[in-house]
Amino acid sequence: MCIIIDVNLRNEFFDENNHDMKPIHNWINKNGKIVLGGEYTKEFCSILIRKNREIIDSYRERGKLKIIKDVNIEEEEKRLSKAILKSNDRHIIKLAFAANVKVLVSKDKPLHQDFKNIVRGSVYQNKDHKRLLTPDTCP
Repeated sequence: MCIIIDVNLRNEFFDENNHDMKPIHNWINKNGKIVLGGEYTKEFCSILIRKNREIIDSYRERGKLKIIKDVNIEEEEKRLSKAILKSNDRHIIKLAFAANVKVLVSKDKPLHQDFKNIVRGSVYQNKDHKRLLTPDTCP
């Protein structure tokens, strides 16, 4: 399984002392992956400090980061052409479809609704949701 980490939890994700993100780090180090791709990559990586860029680079080197090609993401626009979204995160929904991601790490309530209703996925918000982090099935 792969996950998408919404930008609204990016700082918490990179905070080594954040208890809610600890299960995600443990899961990634054992058998999980983060997905990046398309417009979302630019958004997620736009203001990363050097230390956090090094973490992302380390994930890439260890095969813990999956990059989805832009062309695959844009193909998902057909699936969303008639969907009315509550959020302004169409790019995350397209990325979820392109990468077959079923878990989103986010605190954005409108995006939660879109992710659950359109992607039919689950949303991780805190350590109480660690049951959502299942073994890697991400290609």
